[in-house]
Amino acid sequence: MPPGPMDFDELVAWLTERLDLGPELAPVTEQTPLAVLDSLQAAELWVASEDLGLDLPEELFVSLTTIGDFYYYYETKTAC
Repeated sequence: MPPGPMDFDELVAWLTERLDLGPELAPVTEQTPLAVLDSLQAAELWVASEDLGLDLPEELFVSLTTIGDFYYYYETKTAC
């Protein structure tokens, strides 16, 4: 993981490796739905959020619908 806050492309690259996302999801954009993740990848995304230092409550996590939603939360929290 790069030091400091990541831009969208860096976060996507990190998540692609971390969640073992295949090329069938390429290109990942802010509109890519989280529904394309299988249950294991979704669980790993939640764990990855903790590794990023995010305090992402379950109620909020399940309300995120796109990669862009996840990035917006990440960006908001890392800007503080």
